[in-house]
Amino acid sequence: MHRPAGQVPQGFRQGRTGKSSEVTPDAESIAVKPDALAMRVGETARLEVSVLPAEASQEFVARIADPSIATIESEGL
Repeated sequence: MHRPAGQVPQGFRQGRTGKSSEVTPDAESIAVKPDALAMRVGETARLEVSVLPAEASQEFVARIADPSIATIESEGL
């Protein structure tokens, strides 16, 4: 799922890193795979998140609007 420039999915925000002498392009979109996910209680899933263009900072912050429904672990990031 690709989102147009300026439309960051709910729960995500763009981050920036790098030395001040480096020019890092702004994020134009975020791709999340899979596009849709159906799960049962107790199941786990891994989402792949890419910030586009690839040269933009790949840092992002994800959060769950309702933590009673799901949780996020940053393992593997």
